[in-house]
Amino acid sequence: MIFEKRGMWKISGQPQKYATYDEAYAALEKINAMALAVEDRRKAENDLKAAAKATADEERAKKLAQLAEDSTPYEKMIVKNICIICDMEPCECFTYTKKTDLGE
Repeated sequence: MIFEKRGMWKISGQPQKYATYDEAYAALEKINAMALAVEDRRKAENDLKAAAKATADEERAKKLAQLAEDSTPYEKMIVKNICIICDMEPCECFTYTKKTDLGE
């Protein structure tokens, strides 16, 4: 939103002052263009993350299909749920955090 204050033009939420309405409008267009670029970048990053998750799920499904009929429940659990952070099954991230907390 552009408004006039004491003979100068301002954009709400911005500290800069502009001498004319046209200057303020041009600055507002630049701000909006940058915001759209940031939003587009975030969408692209989210799409990449979703694609990576989908491929990981497909790989996990392939591994499950390759397991033998007589596989133990533990072997199936290992194929299904290996933690990305600690690379352990079952995940030990929480246990490690609890052990290293101060004062406990």
